[in-house]
Parts: sequence; C-alpha cells; structure tokens
Amino acid sequence: MTMSYDPLAYEMPWRPNYEKNAVAGWLAASGAALAVEQVSTMPPEPFYWMTGICGVMAMARLPKAIKLHLLQKHLRGRDLEFISITELQKYIKDTPEDMWLGSGFLWENRHAQRVFEILKRDWTSIVGKESTVKKVVRKIQGKRKELPIGQPWIHGVEPKEEKLMQPLKHTEGHT
Repeated sequence: MTMSYDPLAYEMPWRPNYEKNAVAGWLAASGAALAVEQVSTMPPEPFYWMTGICGVMAMARLPKAIKLHLLQKHLRGRDLEFISITELQKYIKDTPEDMWLGSGFLWENRHAQRVFEILKRDWTSIVGKESTVKKVVRKIQGKRKELPIGQPWIHGVEPKEEKLMQPLKHTEGHT
C-alpha cells in the first residue's frame, strides 16, 4: 500500500452536508417541474427538459453527499469485535511471521488533518445525539446504553478498515 500526498489538497468532512441539501433541492425542483406540467396548459417538453436537467444535477451531487454522510456516520463508533481462535488462525495462516494487531488503517496526512479538525470542535455536534428510533428499540430490547471504551470517533477517521499485521521482527526489544 503506497501513501499518496497532495500538498494542496484540503478536506473538511466535519461540516454540514451541503451536498445532501443540494440533492434534495434539485429533486424537489424536478418534482415541481413534473407537478406544474400536470396542471399547466403549456407544452410539456420544457418541463421534461427541466426534470432531466434537475435529475442530472442531483446525480452530480449525490456521490459526494453519500461519501460525506458515510464518513460522518462512522464517527459514532463501532461495536467491539470479538473473534474466535479459529478466525484468528485463519488470519495468521498466510503470514506466520506476522502478528495480527486487529482491524484498523494506516495513518496518513489526511487522517492527522481529520483528527485535528475533530479536536477543534465538539465532535458530538457532528455525530448528533442518539436517534429516537434507536432509543425506542433499545428500550424494547431491554438494553442499557453502553458507555464507549475510549473515544468512539477514532475509528471513524477512516471508514475502510482492514486487518493489520506486524512482522514479529519489529517487536524485538519491546516489553
């Protein structure tokens, strides 16, 4: 895995999802064009064109809106993972000279920048509070709200985790 570096790249993923609002606006405009076409005595072609253009504009904004939503969603943290001995044996079977560290990601400049941006503000304002639906489901199931171990947002810095292995030779001298 190679690290890529762009000295001019800057991202601010912990901002409001303006792209989501733009998609909703374009879809509303598309729906409005279709609704006006139904009640209007004007020729329908301009409304079809308007609907098509609005649809294209919504689709142009949709990928970034989804990417930003998923990145922010991961700040809520993940449940603890437990694996069995047989699963661990599968992980280390291919690389017997390595030690399995767990799931995670390799830190790059963008991850450091994301953490810096999170620590500048209250991360709960990004994640939001527990939804009412989750509260109701939790109460029905009779579960208590579990307190997180550590900071749950740290795994949300990179949504794509992979299994991390460390060569055993790198651990020599460690206690």
